Amino acid sequence: QTKKYIHIPGGNQKRAIVLLQSAMAAREAFGRVLAFNKSAVSTRMRASFSDGPKRELLSIPLLGKVAAGVPLEEIHEDEFVDVPPHLVRNADTSFSLLVKGNSMIEDGIFDGDIIIVQEQPLAQNGEIVVAVVNNEATVKRYYMHQDKKLARPQVELRPANPEMESFFYPPDKVNIRGVVVGLMRKF
Repeated sequence: QTKKYIHIPGGNQKRAIVLLQSAMAAREAFGRVLAFNKSAVSTRMRASFSDGPKRELLSIPLLGKVAAGVPLEEIHEDEFVDVPPHLVRNADTSFSLLVKGNSMIEDGIFDGDIIIVQEQPLAQNGEIVVAVVNNEATVKRYYMHQDKKLARPQVELRPANPEMESFFYPPDKVNIRGVVVGLMRKF
């Protein structure tokens, strides 16, 4: 009880013991560290309680804003977003970004949403990615075109907005930062 793993209500209610968090979960939560842009930020897990059962949330770093053609903001190590674990593939390599703009509205990603990104350098055709081109970050659908008609392969970054057109780049000009795996929105 002193280590905050269990809660024993007052009186003679021994069957009402509530598990707050397991020792293993607490140990793992404080041992995780994510390195992004040569800056270490910690990933934390915490438990949130109401009158109902235990609800665990992962606290992942909020690394800035992303939109079509707008650079990533400076990283603020003290900014975190609490997300349900089912929105995250691997907490050690996940981060979040605040979306600015409307290039992905047909995929349900709107201005002001927070996207959860699994950091990885590669993507499959059709995945929604965070890509950096010419030091500018964008959220788009990724497609690699290796058509025989093309002299060399091209990466298409396709918006999900009928008013916008795709951008095409040589593969060596596109730096995939990660794949979008989740989304959070405030109403």
